[in-house]
Amino acid sequence: MSKLSSTITFLAASVALFSCSSKSELKDCRAFVNSVTDSVMTATVLGEEKQFDIVEAEFVNGQSLPGDSVNIYYIDEAKMAKAYVVGRVEAASKIVDATHNDHSELLVVDRDSLGN
Repeated sequence: MSKLSSTITFLAASVALFSCSSKSELKDCRAFVNSVTDSVMTATVLGEEKQFDIVEAEFVNGQSLPGDSVNIYYIDEAKMAKAYVVGRVEAASKIVDATHNDHSELLVVDRDSLGN
């Protein structure tokens, strides 16, 4: 009887050990930043809004602001995903012809109308 109970105890401990020691997988995604605070970034990933803990995150190409596209490397956790690296994706440059012409008026275009 003691041999059977020790075998059952060993199997139960093995199952518990392996289920608790499974490591979370590092994931990456491309996202659109909706809002940023000191500790949380809310971003849209594949049409769904997701929150990321950014307290210990490293930022590449500067701090991300609302409206930026970013690549996020993170691990899903119980409450929210924990971001480790957040890389801001640089927007394409706009070419402006800066020649001087006294006979034309200066045209100013709102940035939002350019359609990044």
